[in-house]
Amino acid sequence: MNDKKNLHILPLIAFFFVLYAVQNCYSSSEQKSFIAKYWQALNRGFDVSSLESDLNSYIWHTHEDKHKESIEEKLSQQLDILLQSQPARVLVNSGGKENVVPNSNWSSMGGSASHTGFTNQTGPMAGIEVWRYPVGWDYKPQAIISDDKVYIATAALDTSMICYDLNTGQKLWSANNPHIGSGRQIRALDAIELSDKEIAVVKGTFDGWILNYIVISRENGAVLRQVPAIPQEKKFSQQEKSPKQLVAFRTEMGRSLLVKSLLSGRTWWKFPTGYQTDEPKVTSTMIFSPTMEGTLWAFNIYGSQRIAWSYTIKSSWGAKPTVSNKIIYAGANDGCVYGLEAATGRFLWKQKLSKPDQRSRKLFSEIAITEDRLYVGSTDGFLYCLDIMGGGLKWKHNCGEWIRAKPYVYGKMVFVATLNGELIAVKDCETIGKRVWEKRNSDYPIYSNLVGDMDTILVSNSNYDITVYSLKDGSQIWQHSVINCTEENNQKIYADSMPTIVQTPVIVSNKKVIIAGKDHFVVAINAETGKKIWRFETYGKVAAATTAGNGQVFIGQYGGNDQFYAVDEETGQPVWIKSNISVWASPEYQENQLFVGDIHGMFYCLNPNNGETLWQRKFMDGIYSAPALDENRVYTGSWDGHYYALDRNTGEVLWAYSPPGKPYHIGGRPDSSTPVLIDNKVIVPILGGRMVALNKDNGHQIWQWQARPWRICNVTAATNGDIVFVSTFGNAYESPYGVSLFGLNLNTGKELWQIADCGGLTSPIITSQGYFFTGSLNSPFIRAYQLSDQKNECPTCLWQFKTGGVMYESLPAISGNMGYFLSNDGYIHALR
Repeated sequence: MNDKKNLHILPLIAFFFVLYAVQNCYSSSEQKSFIAKYWQALNRGFDVSSLESDLNSYIWHTHEDKHKESIEEKLSQQLDILLQSQPARVLVNSGGKENVVPNSNWSSMGGSASHTGFTNQTGPMAGIEVWRYPVGWDYKPQAIISDDKVYIATAALDTSMICYDLNTGQKLWSANNPHIGSGRQIRALDAIELSDKEIAVVKGTFDGWILNYIVISRENGAVLRQVPAIPQEKKFSQQEKSPKQLVAFRTEMGRSLLVKSLLSGRTWWKFPTGYQTDEPKVTSTMIFSPTMEGTLWAFNIYGSQRIAWSYTIKSSWGAKPTVSNKIIYAGANDGCVYGLEAATGRFLWKQKLSKPDQRSRKLFSEIAITEDRLYVGSTDGFLYCLDIMGGGLKWKHNCGEWIRAKPYVYGKMVFVATLNGELIAVKDCETIGKRVWEKRNSDYPIYSNLVGDMDTILVSNSNYDITVYSLKDGSQIWQHSVINCTEENNQKIYADSMPTIVQTPVIVSNKKVIIAGKDHFVVAINAETGKKIWRFETYGKVAAATTAGNGQVFIGQYGGNDQFYAVDEETGQPVWIKSNISVWASPEYQENQLFVGDIHGMFYCLNPNNGETLWQRKFMDGIYSAPALDENRVYTGSWDGHYYALDRNTGEVLWAYSPPGKPYHIGGRPDSSTPVLIDNKVIVPILGGRMVALNKDNGHQIWQWQARPWRICNVTAATNGDIVFVSTFGNAYESPYGVSLFGLNLNTGKELWQIADCGGLTSPIITSQGYFFTGSLNSPFIRAYQLSDQKNECPTCLWQFKTGGVMYESLPAISGNMGYFLSNDGYIHALR
């Protein structure tokens, strides 16, 4: 919904006035306790609707701070009482007896090019889980071990870093997460050592670019200063001969390198590199930056000659290089590892290790080094051992899955982690790698580089867990979640809001469930068994649903290298790639036409066979509404304030609708939803709290429905051709409330019924048998309802299945008697 905005500098939030109120509320220690209790109650399945009035007053308070604090205290007391009662129960429909039968396609957001959310399939009538598949969070910080302490950045709401005792796991301190810009939704990405007294947390935008640095005392976690990443000076004047605490990072959507001092806050210099595939490697005198175009840049930090050298290959580079003993080692996507002289870039050797895999953006992990060996993991599932002098291959060991984390080496032992959550210990026996032990860390992928000392190894996974194991036998010493949570029935119960509300809708095609995670990966899963079929990696994040058609899956990304992909549905291998398209909204395919809108305001009609542009049209602002199609027209919306109907074959604008009476940026801007087509109507939300029905032929308004005061209606509608299903919410971030699902008369917009605690940012799926299935922004339950024969009577709940978190922007998918739901607990739940 709102995690993309402004991709270049700060994510602008469509309902920024909500966050302005929210960020000015969250300051006291009482508040932290109240928010933690709220999320614990919500994720455990308690009914928090009794708090709605006070939450509304709290978020939209116009009172003095003293009154605000009294509301906090009241809410905290109410939650204490609530948490002592019994949460809602799981309900199962005993009438659902069928076996697993996924036999139909749900090939795009909302199930079809009209996005109605309607199907003739039965859906999951029992509410029984068949399988679940973990979808990793974009959490990749490398922990720092120093003086028997562990420092790690966290994506928690109020905390930016935690310090643990390495030996016992005791939390020694936690550092605050100061809000900047649009609020505390800006979470920590990584950590950097500065000195024996200071350490820095890297905070980033929603699309992954570095936004600022928080410098923290290593003694007690006190925040000492904040340094914006974006240059604050009008020109770069190198006033310091030797600036202290220099950091280097990617900026301008990854296409420039910027160096600045975290002590003075001044920018040292900046250089246009082309798209960088990873953050740069910094030494005491040089910076090395790998690029997608195939150039490995080496820069002098000091002096007037900025470029030390560059080395170019006919492929893209991958992970951050490693430098040791005056040699730089780097893996490339051509399947080779290179050794170059660090001072001059002189070629020393290269070793071909694996076949290039076009599904991977980084074929190799970072390289771990000993006195005479190199160790590197690959997406082919092998751990490779090379001779450090000439790059000769000593041995390789099959770990069975993609390896993204840098291995950790101690003595003759090499430790490697995989994307299926395995930690493997391999002994270097000179000519072979012998597996000594293996440990299942979790279901979730491990992206973060491994670190350790002489006795222990530390693993940070994409489910926000940090675990310390014994090097000797892999026994667990301690484990913590870096986000506040409890555990019930082997399931995490978070007491914190999640870092982002971006969750892509699920699609199903030819018995494959296809989902894009927050972690840059698109995964195809067997719809019957839940087993992974293939994985495809993008440079940026995927915010929108993928779309299947023509034997392909179409994938857009934002915040990466502005490439749009068509991959083979059976293998995940790229069929074609189109550059300079940065996508937030889902594409749509039908009848040999592919429609894509980008965040820069360009709308494309593409040939799905090769990506060739058939026509294009430029709008005044970004396209954040997925296109909907009928026989002759394509319907979409732009941030220029209009919904549009275009001729499918020419791109000619046939009509444009802009809601009267309010500025587009607070009351009329089409946002992260899609037009729904039914009969002669186009049903669209108007940011700020309205749903309208427009005449398909001329764009004239037929009816308008207004949400309750201080409620937001920024979600795709759904319809069975008789009733329009519309959701609202009062706050999507720190403490969601006011979540309701409404049924409206299709022809008049008249409100028929309301169900509290359903919908919010997600939409229901409706079947022809009169059932619908939905998640909730304000509840961990997925629910099935039956519509009444009397249209104005409230539907009846048939079953409810408890997940470990709420549903944000993801829309479910139906195939046969199966339903697929992506929850904020990090799993796709397959229910029958």
